[in-house]
This record gives sequence, structure tokens and C-alpha cells, in this order.
Amino acid sequence: MKDMTCPHCGDKLKRFQTPPESSWGQRSWLVCFNDHCPYFSEGWTHMHEQYRVVCSYRYRFDPALGQSAPMVVYSAEMGLDHIVGE
Repeated sequence: MKDMTCPHCGDKLKRFQTPPESSWGQRSWLVCFNDHCPYFSEGWTHMHEQYRVVCSYRYRFDPALGQSAPMVVYSAEMGLDHIVGE
């Protein structure tokens, strides 16, 4: 799973450790942190036009569940401090 890539941009996903204070539990996800990924870069406009909120999302895959879903972010830097095992 360490070589999984983002289906939106093709970049290699990075291992992300969920914050201990979150409701997500102690999990590791695989997340796309490419700021040029269209999923992330176009998400700002989509979220503002549809919901009038200033946020976007990054592609994430949860290996424990075998499922992908968006990871909401409020800045390009959000989550960078939880990348592990580069």
C-alpha cells in the first residue's frame, strides 16, 4: 500500500497519522498532499460556490476500511505536521 497513488493526479500518497485528539481514532491514512492536484485545487471553488465555506479537501484512503473519502482542510498546510514515514 505504500506505493498507492492519487486517482486525481497520480502522485504517490503519503502516510498520515490521525491526530490523537480527533474522533478518528489512532489510524493511519494515505493522503494526497499535492497542492496542484485538481481534487484539492478545484475543491476551494466548489466548496465556496456550493456551501459558502472556505475549505477544500484532499484525497484520502483508509487502509483499515479499504475506502477512500475526502479529508477536509482549511489551509494548504493543514495536516502536513501529521505526515509520517516519508
